[in-house]
Amino acid sequence: MTPEREAQMREMFQKKYGNRPTNDPLLEATWDDRKRVWDYCLNSLEPKWQPIETAPKFGEPIDIWCRHGRITDCVWGKPTYADGLGWIHEAGYDSNGPVFEFVVDPAHWMPLPQQPTAAMSAALEDEKNANE
Repeated sequence: MTPEREAQMREMFQKKYGNRPTNDPLLEATWDDRKRVWDYCLNSLEPKWQPIETAPKFGEPIDIWCRHGRITDCVWGKPTYADGLGWIHEAGYDSNGPVFEFVVDPAHWMPLPQQPTAAMSAALEDEKNANE
């Protein structure tokens, strides 16, 4: 949120609620209290990088940050042409199908972002058409 937008919202909040007493604890909250809750909710919706030691080893694919940068759709498993278990990613194809290789020096992970919804795709298409 930009400082200008925050100032506008703070002003609207003060106009609407001021310092009047109420029995509603939500209305008793100060602007700073509400903003902290709002920021927490927004931050919890966005995937964040976390130490690789905390990554779930079974379940959905994850994104991993390693020596070579970000690698998407990683899973815990066995690479195609090596022994052992570890974080792997699809590195290409050969005559047998997909080839999975180890992720080199994984350091951090985060869940995959949500896929776009139909409404989001339609809005992006509308914006694209409006700019043409």
